[in-house]
Amino acid sequence: DLEDFRRAPPESRIQIKSLIRITYSVERKKGVVGSRLGIRYAPLSQYVAADRPGRGDVHALRDRGASPLKNPRVYPLNGIRSLASGPRFVKTRPTFAMPTPTSSSQAIVRGSALIAALLLLLALAMRWQHEPVRLHPSAVLFVALGFATFAALVWAAGRRMRRLESDKQELAHDYRTILDAAPEGVIVFDRAGVITLATDRAEELFGYAPGELAGIPLERLVPERVRDKHLRRRNDFICQASGNAVVQGERMLARRKDGSEFLACLNIGARHTAAGTAMTLFVADISQHARREAELNRINRALRLLSEASQVMRKADSQIELLQEICRIVIEAGGYRFAFIGYAENDAARSVHPVAWGGFEDGYLSELRVTWDDSPSGRGAAGGAIRGGRRVVVRSIARDPSMAPWRGMLLQRGYASVAAFPLPIEATLRAVLVIYAASEDAFGKEECRLLDDLAADIVHGIGALRATESRRHSETALRRSEALLDRSQQIAHVGSWEWDLVNQAVRWSDQLYRIFGYEPDEIEPSKDAVIARTHPDDRERVAREIRGLVQGESSSQEIDHRVVWEDGLVRHVHMQCEAEFRDGRPARIVGSVQDVTAQVRREMELQRTNRALRMLSAVSQATRQAASEADLLQRACDIVVVTGGYHFAWIAGKEPGPEKRVAHLASAGHPGMLEPVGSGIVNWDENHPYGQGPVGRALRSGRPCIVRDAQTD
Repeated sequence: DLEDFRRAPPESRIQIKSLIRITYSVERKKGVVGSRLGIRYAPLSQYVAADRPGRGDVHALRDRGASPLKNPRVYPLNGIRSLASGPRFVKTRPTFAMPTPTSSSQAIVRGSALIAALLLLLALAMRWQHEPVRLHPSAVLFVALGFATFAALVWAAGRRMRRLESDKQELAHDYRTILDAAPEGVIVFDRAGVITLATDRAEELFGYAPGELAGIPLERLVPERVRDKHLRRRNDFICQASGNAVVQGERMLARRKDGSEFLACLNIGARHTAAGTAMTLFVADISQHARREAELNRINRALRLLSEASQVMRKADSQIELLQEICRIVIEAGGYRFAFIGYAENDAARSVHPVAWGGFEDGYLSELRVTWDDSPSGRGAAGGAIRGGRRVVVRSIARDPSMAPWRGMLLQRGYASVAAFPLPIEATLRAVLVIYAASEDAFGKEECRLLDDLAADIVHGIGALRATESRRHSETALRRSEALLDRSQQIAHVGSWEWDLVNQAVRWSDQLYRIFGYEPDEIEPSKDAVIARTHPDDRERVAREIRGLVQGESSSQEIDHRVVWEDGLVRHVHMQCEAEFRDGRPARIVGSVQDVTAQVRREMELQRTNRALRMLSAVSQATRQAASEADLLQRACDIVVVTGGYHFAWIAGKEPGPEKRVAHLASAGHPGMLEPVGSGIVNWDENHPYGQGPVGRALRSGRPCIVRDAQTD
């Protein structure tokens, strides 16, 4: 008991783990009678743990001669109570079988039984002694049996009433024990909202002393700003309490005695009694649970944001599109109020220039002046993140001194907290992601770590896009250069080629295909394709020169040759080749081929013109020197062959007669041509096949007749 506990050594007191409430019933010889004693105090170091029922050690309580039942009931209290600050006790109300005073029903029963016994004895005595009496013995016996029956009925009714009273007390005790054992605080209040009962857990939860909550209005446990809402909800519940109304899981702010607030989860049920309707309220402090739930929601929100941002990064085609989509996702998937991405400028003011944003802006960026230097305008979240290279979280814009330059415009737009995450894209290019939330302390640790991952993903995405854009620009410039080169080669009639001797790979430019009479990529480029289109008279020479480059006999060559197209057209080309050596052996040959047909033709035309002028001069001189007509004609033919360089020349005249033959007047040049032209087979008759040649046509028309291809004309 208490005295024994006080005398116990300190190490024994520390072993006490919990306090339990025990109710005993005691069997007596004439029945089971439960009697509740006054408040008793008992240390429970001898009893079972509070988390499960068990058997109690009864001898520690002074039962004043009572004996317990074999299976006492054990009720756990509200968890394990620490004894570090000293021993604590719980009031226990054990029930023992004790002698009880005689009740009125018991007196009636005993008196009736006594009268019936006396009458019965009187009847038996009269019967035994045969004494004359006025009452018949049967009547006396009947009256005695009546008193006995009445006594039995009254005794049975009294016993039943005692049992009912005992059950009622036991039920009330069990009800209070269950309330005390509930992990939540339990408050019972009436229809007027006045607290009639509060458990120790409820008083401890609201910061009141034991018994202090009873009799005060329930509204005192609610903050003033939400009392109207509380009254409406309570009145609605009372109006619905005609049935067994139950409200579960409702959340509301609660107020402790010291004025502090916490988030409470309420479960309310109505209980109808003879005294009226009573409402039972179970209250649990879920502030920590709500904070964990909010943190999980923020983490899930950040995870969704990361997932959607990853999808956007795979689809974005430009940096601006990526940054704008990231800001949109931060608002839509993250649930924040406003976000923007700014680039750190390297100007004199070191300003931060927003390039993308999303959410409720309301003209904020037009008023914003942010830098990333060490001035007051650079000590905010954005400037600090850029300058320090790590995230900056401002949990309360209203109270943080670093946000003083922008506090008014931020609070006006409903921004309560802000977090800035650096984006180190390159050594000379830095940016920052700034996110504003509508509530204070909106950025948890795990959420910030996920947002750090988002910032890293943005940096990676921007870097990839910048590399892609740079590669795309390079490819565009290369294609532009290739197109310009191809056009230049077309204009200059120049093609280029490359022959990798190590890998045996040959590459031609598009113009080179055209020079050799092919369409681009029509054939597989190779040395054999070049030789195949070379004029038969030039093939051996061209093959010899190229073979000399391949074998390393020379490092460069210039080759002029002719190219014959598929339709027989002859082109003149000038080829320049250079060999690149590796380890003393040719590894690569590069070259260019220029179509010089027009140049060759101009040179040939010039040569012809000069030749014609020389012939004209020589003929004029021969005209002055000739002794006769025949001599003049012969001199003219000699000048054409010798000075002009032609193969054969002859002068013909018309012979009179119906056959219209051609007379040979003079000739010079190849001797083999003299016999055919002097045989008389040529005439100037237009109806004869031999008169359709150039000689016949010229003699008939009196105009020059030129045959440019003797094989096809």
